[in-house]
Amino acid sequence: MGFARKLYEASAAEVWRAVRRRALGRHCVRESVAPRRFEPVTRAFLLSAEYRRLMAEHLPQPGAYDRHEAQNETRSYRFRHAEASERLGVFRWRGIQEHLDEVLSLVDGEGALIDFGGGACPVGFQTQVVDRLEQDGYERPVRFCDVEDVPGLLDGIFTSHTLEHVAELDAVLAAFARKLRPGGRLIAHLPAFSCVRWRAGEHAHALYHDHAWTFGLAGDEPEGGLKHYCDIELMVSRHLIVERAEYCGDDSIFLSARRAESAAI
Repeated sequence: MGFARKLYEASAAEVWRAVRRRALGRHCVRESVAPRRFEPVTRAFLLSAEYRRLMAEHLPQPGAYDRHEAQNETRSYRFRHAEASERLGVFRWRGIQEHLDEVLSLVDGEGALIDFGGGACPVGFQTQVVDRLEQDGYERPVRFCDVEDVPGLLDGIFTSHTLEHVAELDAVLAAFARKLRPGGRLIAHLPAFSCVRWRAGEHAHALYHDHAWTFGLAGDEPEGGLKHYCDIELMVSRHLIVERAEYCGDDSIFLSARRAESAAI
């Protein structure tokens, strides 16, 4: 069994709790299990030499990585996602590092912002976590378990490696569109089909649900088809205007979109 798979193991108690839960965006059953404790990140840290050093640890040289560190379970990937994860938090993902300025412009901005599914590893800054957990990884209480429960309209939604767990994905994306104010932005960071163990039918996670979807972009599904394969750009475009959808580091997809200024997209 690979190192990354060992990270997905859960206790019998966690498995029992998982049976009671439903997908995000439906009736919420609160979870009292405490997520792993993370150190709050700051803009200064993310722009520092220390952050760049941690992200470059075990690379042949800084910046010398390919897009498939997750699939290959490289030493750098294991270091970032295990040994340094409490310090790096969600910013341990290579794809988020690649789009750091864009992510910071959203999550460290003004207005009403949520981190959808970020309870276990919150992005922090100005975001309000929407999750089933009672408490997030920064030890803050989680007030909402459904995006529809958040009062008022939202200026931005951030989500990382969460939508693949949501069986009723189209309904959740429709809820995002309803909750975003005109011009409001979505940033979604998602697993790509290029990491085999993340594909629907392959990925099992007792605590945070198995993967319900395998994501790719237009024209990229491997021959023979994949279980529950989804062109995520196409699905999001049913509800929002997609401005960027591309493969990024750690076998992931980075997608940014916004709600139209008018009712029609």
